[in-house]
Amino acid sequence: MIKEDALRVRRATARLALFPGAAWIFVLVVVVSGVARGISAPVVNILVMLIPALGFVPAFYCAVRVHRATDTEQAAREWRKTMGLAVLGLVLFALASIIVFETGQS
Repeated sequence: MIKEDALRVRRATARLALFPGAAWIFVLVVVVSGVARGISAPVVNILVMLIPALGFVPAFYCAVRVHRATDTEQAAREWRKTMGLAVLGLVLFALASIIVFETGQS
């Protein structure tokens, strides 16, 4: 019973870790659609906004593995990876946003 509850909590927090990645994808879609409409954006800014993929894409992969895990030990390992990579992606997203904002101010 306790192991099932722990597995359920890990799965829920793995889903929660994907929300910053969804926000990043939303921002990326907005930037790409703005460029498609003719708004000029430096190529460097678009490339900088791709940097958070280094954290979010593997976090998504590990979150899927958490949901597919039947063993609590495997789920625990994948959960730690998911949370660490999601935090990494969130930090990279914040840094990329600051860099893009600062380059637009100068």
